[in-house]
Amino acid sequence: MAYSDIKVPFSMKKSVTQTVAAHIKLLRKKHHYNQAQIANLINIEESGYNRLENGKIMVSLEKLYKLAKVYNEPIAGFFKEIVDNAPEIGAEESEKNLSKISEGEEKILEKLNALEQLINELKSK
Repeated sequence: MAYSDIKVPFSMKKSVTQTVAAHIKLLRKKHHYNQAQIANLINIEESGYNRLENGKIMVSLEKLYKLAKVYNEPIAGFFKEIVDNAPEIGAEESEKNLSKISEGEEKILEKLNALEQLINELKSK
């Protein structure tokens, strides 16, 4: 059982990186800044800022904090679209996911115990 087997009832047309990038771009335009100005304010090269705003790279937490200060926006605001579009996972589905995780952890523990036993046997020889 792999963690990829766990069903998450959530699909987005855009990745988290692209969603956050789109919000960053929206804020910049709303406040009438150009990319060079924002890049300068958050201490990043303009080309790096361009890649960030176009969703080619994920913004670091440090840069996100600086952007939040520039725009007087809570950090959570950058993820609002993601949170708003995520459906609630029902208790039954959550329980199934936890059960799958527990099964996977049990198998890993079994293999670790077997490995530890083998190491001890080899040491004693």
